[in-house]
Amino acid sequence: MLAETAAAVGSLKTLYDLAKGLQAMKTDAEIKMATAEMLNTVISVRQQVFEAQEAEATLLKRIDGLEQEIVRLKTWDREDERYELKRYFPGTYAYELKPEMARGEPPQRLCQPCYDKRQKGVLASDGNIGRGYPHFRCPICKDSIAFGNEMPLDAEF
Repeated sequence: MLAETAAAVGSLKTLYDLAKGLQAMKTDAEIKMATAEMLNTVISVRQQVFEAQEAEATLLKRIDGLEQEIVRLKTWDREDERYELKRYFPGTYAYELKPEMARGEPPQRLCQPCYDKRQKGVLASDGNIGRGYPHFRCPICKDSIAFGNEMPLDAEF
């Protein structure tokens, strides 16, 4: 955008110089040539101003997008503090709402792969039991996940 502005200022100086030179001219032909050159310079300045405005609009749009992304990331960071990763038999992982962060919300588990993509897929029972474990389905990725007893994160099978 600075380049477009500098070019426009340079063209305006040229236009000023042409206008001063026009005053010193004596014949109609000289005046007509100088006038045509001035009109071409005016057209050039208008184009440069238009390009500068387009560049400014593009930058403002980019700034707006970045500001929205910052808000989204800050919101996710606040939400992320409310959950912790848990491991369940038979090797299932989920993020669970910390009881002290519930703010009146019921206990909930979130799909770990979706959570890692910054999406909150609240797991809900799908009514199935496989190998003796209740299964829960993610509304985002549609995975069905079996949950047994909670295990330490570093436990081996």
